[in-house]
Amino acid sequence: MKTHSNPCGKRAGSFGAFARLGAIAIVLLGGGGCAHFEKAALRRSELYYKATSAARFAPKPETESIPFLDKVPKGSRVIGLFQFSTERGRDFAMRSIEHNARKVGADAVWVRGLGEGQFPQTHHVPAHWETQPFTRFEHSRDSVPGGPGRPARVTVDTVPVTGYRHEFVPEQRWTSIVHYSTVDALMLKLR
Repeated sequence: MKTHSNPCGKRAGSFGAFARLGAIAIVLLGGGGCAHFEKAALRRSELYYKATSAARFAPKPETESIPFLDKVPKGSRVIGLFQFSTERGRDFAMRSIEHNARKVGADAVWVRGLGEGQFPQTHHVPAHWETQPFTRFEHSRDSVPGGPGRPARVTVDTVPVTGYRHEFVPEQRWTSIVHYSTVDALMLKLR
């Protein structure tokens, strides 16, 4: 077998190359995929920021931490208001405050209110018909008579039969409890 060198040091076409590619794909899709959805959700939370000042400030880098204060320091200036409600939990609500503070260039955040609650949500699916594909297997038996020097035998053939069936789905109702977190925060510029 002729081998070719590659940067990974394995034979070309070996299983090791496929394993490395699979591992890389899992890291990129699995690890990066969740982070992508998180960033998209944080960007959607930007809709709930309202500027209270006409002044615009440069955004802060992602590595810079934004302090959360328990009161407004004297001499600070309020540059915006962020009020938000989410079903993703308190941690996501706090990350969305920090994301929006960085985005607008705030030096600090005063969280005026942070709450959690729940409410029942009723779901209803009306009665309807569904068309679903199906496959069943039918067996046919055939007797083959014997001949001189050969015994009689039975053959069994299995044939797949496909089609569609219509099923009636009755009305469905159920209730679930929705948990949510709310935040009310002021974005501050310190002097």
